[in-house]
Amino acid sequence: KKQINFITSQMIKMPIFWLYFFICAILASIGLGVVNHTSPMLIEELKVSASDAALVISILSICNGGGRFIWGIIYDQIGLKKIVIALSSLMLVSSVILYFALIMKSFILFIISTCLLMFTFGGNATSIPTIIRELFGHRTFSLNYSVLCINSIVSACVPTIVGSLQVSTGHYLLSTIFLCT
Repeated sequence: KKQINFITSQMIKMPIFWLYFFICAILASIGLGVVNHTSPMLIEELKVSASDAALVISILSICNGGGRFIWGIIYDQIGLKKIVIALSSLMLVSSVILYFALIMKSFILFIISTCLLMFTFGGNATSIPTIIRELFGHRTFSLNYSVLCINSIVSACVPTIVGSLQVSTGHYLLSTIFLCT
């Protein structure tokens, strides 16, 4: 394997960087939107008790942590391209399932979709450093990784948008559509 090392000024001129930057921003945005609003969705939309909502949040934390471990193993088996496609596809599918869970008022479907979302969210977080190293090299990894993580600024705004949409419409359906697109 040829040794590559792109300095940050070279990296940001590459289309693959910007493609991956936006993929990471979208996946993190969906994950953060769900993390921030799972409890209110359960309580307000599905009429679940606060204690049951807290239990679901605990389960989601386990899915997030488990996703980090399992997706790390999967990455080693299938590689960069397939992991990005798999994570993106699962995040889209689980977001659509979440939308239907809210429409159907299905607690079980909601748990399945949010567990899958958090499992995928954990996998995205785990794969980022490895992908940065594989695409752009090890020598300037710290700076390149830091630049990619600027997408967190965009992602951190999404829970506020989700909440604003919920307040303006009175439900989370439009917010979920926003997360899916």
